[in-house]
Formats: sequence, structure tokens, C-alpha cells
Amino acid sequence: FFLKWHNDPEIRKNIGGLIPFSEAEFKEACEMKERVNPPNIWFSICADGNVVGIAGIHQIKYMQRNAEVSILIGENIYRNKGFASDALKVLEKYSFYTLQMHRLYANVFSDNSPIIQVLAKCGWEREGLLRDAAFWNGKFRNVYIYSKINGSPVSDSESSECPVGIIVDLSTSSTS
Repeated sequence: FFLKWHNDPEIRKNIGGLIPFSEAEFKEACEMKERVNPPNIWFSICADGNVVGIAGIHQIKYMQRNAEVSILIGENIYRNKGFASDALKVLEKYSFYTLQMHRLYANVFSDNSPIIQVLAKCGWEREGLLRDAAFWNGKFRNVYIYSKINGSPVSDSESSECPVGIIVDLSTSSTS
């Protein structure tokens, strides 16, 4: 059924299918997709020889050239010291220049002010609000959508150099 629907030009224009598939091409694309283009790429954020956090590029859509990013500084003593901002800059550069992404986005709880400040500092724009989009600890929470387009104006604090004080482990692994 999917191939029939996907190959219909009227349907394809609404779902973003760029080209029609034969059954063999569809099967091959499904089998090779995750080997060639992993849907997730993880990075380690290191300081003082230790892993202090993780950062990731998720939901990577290679044809549409967009992906979601996430950052977690797990060690409390490294929070509020610029590591998340540095990690975001590395994710941007890797996504825009290596993966050739056009748009990055982040889904952020509306009450997560630390990451909201990081995104603003790095020139990201708030696109919208998803009301009651997440259920956590017995209550619904709002989620903001932030994004950055490749070529967007950058904040004054963003340099062209790779951030100092962060070591990114580029021996990435993919997860489903």
C-alpha cells in the first residue's frame, strides 16, 4: 500500500516524498537507511579528562535536511560554565557543515530556563508553543520549539573557532 500511495504525485507532494520508488528501491532504502544515515548521533562532552555531559543530533532527516538537538550537562559542577553553549556550537557546526543540515530544532520544556538562555545566547529563535505536549511527574507540561537555520545571523558571543574547554568525542554511535 505504501508504495502505491508514495508514488502518487498528489500524495507525494503533501508528505514530502521527493521521488517515486520501485519495490526493490524501497526495500533497499529501508535496509540501508540506518547503516548509511544513522537517525541519531551522540557526542561526549568532556572536561578535565572526564565525561561531564552528552549532546546529540536526533531525528535526522537527511532528505529534508533537518534534525533535533539535545544537550545534557550531567555533572552539576560543570553547569552554568558555558559547556552547554560550547556543545551547541559544536552541534551546529557538525550538523550544518558535515551533515549538510539546513535547519536544527530543539523541543524544550517551557520552564527549563537554563537551556532557554543557552539557545537565546546562541542565536536560536522560539518558533512556537506545544501546549500540554509532555506528561511528566503526573502533570502536563508545555514545550517550546526553538530552531536555527543554517546561515542565520549569529549572536555576538559566537566565534568561528571551535570552543575552548570542550572535547567532543567524534567516535559516534547511532541508536534507534
